[in-house]
Amino acid sequence: MKREKAWKSRTLLNEITMSDGFRLTFWIYEWNDDVALRLKHRYCVRIRKLNPNGFPLLTEQIGVRVDNWNAFLDIVNRLKPTIPKTLQRVLTVLEQVYKKGRTYDEAVEIAANKLKLHQKDIRHRCTIDLGLKTSQLRKLLNNKEKLTKLVIAKFPDYEDTIREALS
Repeated sequence: MKREKAWKSRTLLNEITMSDGFRLTFWIYEWNDDVALRLKHRYCVRIRKLNPNGFPLLTEQIGVRVDNWNAFLDIVNRLKPTIPKTLQRVLTVLEQVYKKGRTYDEAVEIAANKLKLHQKDIRHRCTIDLGLKTSQLRKLLNNKEKLTKLVIAKFPDYEDTIREALS
């Protein structure tokens, strides 16, 4: 005999891939009437941590009352994967160059102030960490598409983020 499911509906809310390849999945369950009565809440959010091969390592379950539901959804919808610090620093400089029309030196200074870092740290991320010399980077700044492809090649998991930042 087939066992009845404990939920009316189940929906994948969000899936976040972390920089280490692990994934977090956020599922919303709406319990059937019997289960909701027993648990004293209608909805549940199940958060699962999966290894890079997709096998679950950890599952957390949080009951959410109907009156807290919209606030909880707002929080989950704002969750975004964090990007590597190197990429964050590179994009901060490139946004200044391409969106604000700054020179490379001005962009580095602004990025350093904004991120509370030394300019040399910002320059290092934009050159050595991308496999470039300063002269090569300065030349590539004139070819936005080529530089975008290089950054994507270094950070393929963040292609959408890179394209959005540099569009």
